[in-house]
Amino acid sequence: MFSPEKIPTLEESVANEITKARDELDKNENLKAAQHFKNAGDLEKDSRQKKNHYEKALAAVDQIDGPEARGMEKAILGQIDKVL
Repeated sequence: MFSPEKIPTLEESVANEITKARDELDKNENLKAAQHFKNAGDLEKDSRQKKNHYEKALAAVDQIDGPEARGMEKAILGQIDKVL
């Protein structure tokens, strides 16, 4: 008999991304944390919450240097512009 896995709700998916982001911040993995915050923003429906997640992603990526960080920063700023 087939037992399907429970598909997470949108709210659960957003919460999972935020949890992953916080875990990465605890490990000083800011680029990974920024990606998880961005993912949460991409999933979020409420525009105020969406902007909040993107701003957290931006804050995480601002603390690191390098081309990957700048690329992530550009992507996040593009998403913020779409929300505004």
